[in-house]
Amino acid sequence: MLRKLHGLPGLFAVVFLVTLAVTGSILALAPALDRAGAVVPPAGEASVAQLAGRVVANYPGTEQIVRDLSGQVVVYYSRDGQAGADLVNPVTGERLGAYQPSAFFVWIRDLHRSFLLDTPGRMVAGISAALMLFVCLSGMVLLARRSGGWRALMRPLAGTGSKRVHAERPGWRFWGCCCRH
Repeated sequence: MLRKLHGLPGLFAVVFLVTLAVTGSILALAPALDRAGAVVPPAGEASVAQLAGRVVANYPGTEQIVRDLSGQVVVYYSRDGQAGADLVNPVTGERLGAYQPSAFFVWIRDLHRSFLLDTPGRMVAGISAALMLFVCLSGMVLLARRSGGWRALMRPLAGTGSKRVHAERPGWRFWGCCCRH
């Protein structure tokens, strides 16, 4: 019974979980790619208060100042009833150019967060995460039962075939004997 309860949610959730894993991996690269393409400001530092004062002096309608993981500083403002976003120099607070987020990364982020379905998609992502937790815990119970108890989990697995490959830690024997330490 536990095997079916382990397998069926895993089969159902695999599509969502693979999507979450792949898009999460791509999103993890976004700050590095942004930093590589970021405008490098001149040398020097400014405190947060100094930068905020300089930005507000240049943008009187400032609503929000954000420092991205890449180090870019973006100011969101409103001027004459129009909202805008500009990249600013992190030292002087002066405009470097209009801020336009990457359409690709915006799409990937929406796919990762909500499967492009807004609130219902967020619920599906949360349910998928809960299913993954259940699949992991039930898999540990099944593996402990197969191995002969919880203490036996640290010993090498006996047997051959797909059951062993499914139960083994990734990298062991799958990539060859040189990976096992």
